[in-house]
Amino acid sequence: MSDGLKTAMQQEPKVAIDCLPCPFCGGQPIIEPWHGGTPSKKMIFCTNDLCNASPSVTGETAREAKHNWNTRWNGDNTISLRIGKVML
Repeated sequence: MSDGLKTAMQQEPKVAIDCLPCPFCGGQPIIEPWHGGTPSKKMIFCTNDLCNASPSVTGETAREAKHNWNTRWNGDNTISLRIGKVML
């Protein structure tokens, strides 16, 4: 096992700051290193055991993963990025 993978696996998951709640259950998402790429690659996922969807997203960086998590379909064939009450 590579040193980078060992380091990534040893890091504890953290609450994903600046992320919207899970779109399916409202649960708090967690961010952690993702083993499927470079050491900077991150995965954000819902940790609610009762969430039937169990969504997750990845990104090459924490910033990209957060962008991917916060991007939501708004019902009219367009995508919006929402953080708090601000629609970008």
